[in-house]
Amino acid sequence: MFIIPFERRSKVASKAGKGFSVSAVSKSVLVVAGFFGLVGLSVFYHSLLYGYTMPGWAVPMVLLSVVPFGYRSRVAISHDRTALYTQVALFGVKLKECVYNSTMFTDFQMEATHAIDNQYYFVVNGDGKRVSVYYCKLNAKRIPKLSLCLGGMLGLKVQSA
Repeated sequence: MFIIPFERRSKVASKAGKGFSVSAVSKSVLVVAGFFGLVGLSVFYHSLLYGYTMPGWAVPMVLLSVVPFGYRSRVAISHDRTALYTQVALFGVKLKECVYNSTMFTDFQMEATHAIDNQYYFVVNGDGKRVSVYYCKLNAKRIPKLSLCLGGMLGLKVQSA
């Protein structure tokens, strides 16, 4: 899981925030996309190198295989902790955004889904609100360190599950 810090900018200072961005595509899809990208790139390269006629599917295959790597889910909390933003972005372009308002978002925790082994929800708690912002499959040994890291990126205290 590749997690990077994210800063939500806005012309209005109260709507700006900070948080994290995580890949919204599973590892298996990324592996398949990478394989097809390498095959398309190899066909493209060898047709140029040896003067073969390039198949019409080579260039679109390379371009489409890059798309899953740019599909990310972003989570941010406003600086005054009254708004929680969840976004879906493709190469930095916001496709969808949901805004959750509360009087104060206070803590972050990771909860087991109990549907599949080692699958967890990322939950942000506020006054009267519990918002599940993301879920993924993780190794149980990584949970304490990862929850501290993500809680720190959001600026919230971490609640143990």
